[in-house]
Amino acid sequence: MEQGVAFEESVYRNLLELYQRSHPTHAYARTEESIAKLSTVVKRVLS
Repeated sequence: MEQGVAFEESVYRNLLELYQRSHPTHAYARTEESIAKLSTVVKRVLS
């Protein structure tokens, strides 16, 4: 199940990075914060 969490997190991280590239004004810190929140939610759902 751990692999699933890592996969989900990397997929969302890539999506957020792509979004960030197309919206350069989007704050990097907020992106990192969103990834952290998202990964905790994903871990909770999958565990």
